[in-house]
Amino acid sequence: MRSSIAIVIMVSLMSACAGAGPTSEDEARKQQLVSEFGSRYTFEFDDIYLRAKSKSGTPTKVDAERIFSAFWLNDGKPRATSSLVYANMYDARGKFVFQALWEPKEQRIVFSLTEHY
Repeated sequence: MRSSIAIVIMVSLMSACAGAGPTSEDEARKQQLVSEFGSRYTFEFDDIYLRAKSKSGTPTKVDAERIFSAFWLNDGKPRATSSLVYANMYDARGKFVFQALWEPKEQRIVFSLTEHY
């Protein structure tokens, strides 16, 4: 019985967190990305991911780092006001290329070939 209650509470909390959606700051930063990178990328929110799709060709890691920094970082440190975690980068055909994320132990942006966690 206790384990059933614990499972219900855990699922409820996970659903509440997942359903939080983008914050107003997320929306504002997305608009900044569109202003700066909109000629080369489209942006959309997808659960805990910021999806950046190249309008032509393949995205670069330099662009991914700049996009990640502009969206998540304040003075080189991640902001805590977003439920989004990862920047997934896609080519012009919509194929996943790589992911940018913050590595807390190293205090830097790193790249992964995993699309979803």
